[in-house]
Amino acid sequence: MSSLNEKIIRITPKTFDNAIELAQSILTSNGVIVFPTDTSYGIGTLWNNERGIRKILEIKKRPVEMGLPLLFGNLAAVLEFCELSDVEYAIAKRYWPGALTLITQPRYSLPLIQGRHNTIAVRIPQNLFLLDLLNKLNAPLIGTSANLSGAPSPHKISVSIEYFGELIDLYIDDGDTLHALDSTIIHVANDKISILRKGPVNVDIKNLSVK
Repeated sequence: MSSLNEKIIRITPKTFDNAIELAQSILTSNGVIVFPTDTSYGIGTLWNNERGIRKILEIKKRPVEMGLPLLFGNLAAVLEFCELSDVEYAIAKRYWPGALTLITQPRYSLPLIQGRHNTIAVRIPQNLFLLDLLNKLNAPLIGTSANLSGAPSPHKISVSIEYFGELIDLYIDDGDTLHALDSTIIHVANDKISILRKGPVNVDIKNLSVK
């Protein structure tokens, strides 16, 4: 078995727990992994791993000014990092976990994550493996698509492997992603929703239950 093959683990009922433990061990040791989400495969590391973040930017050829999304396991964790308005909170309650990214205000400065922006991009993804991993870590992950910057997003693990090869510490293979599109991206200002990128989720503000 080649060293690259040893870095790939396929999710099955028998391998699920082991994959969680292995991913958790690598991430808490400042590693970088490729993992499934509901939209595309993501490349990530712990949110506070500066070395890992810089590696991701380098191998993706992604400008630091663009910033990086954060993935969370639950809404309480999101609220530790972000100040959500009533409308944003209602959107989060309705559409998360799911294929919706929210551009919102961080509670404190996160330079590498924010890039040139004063906002951050956050999401709770709808993938059982990733949600379990995030909640066991009790910390968000950097969660940008596992591709070269500007290249098509990968919806199967083989595409990410072609992009990065042995540069990644672990690949988690969960088959084809749920959606063939990247997440919808929205921004809320003065209780009005702007769609920055169309995706699988259509936000209907009329049916939201706002406090």
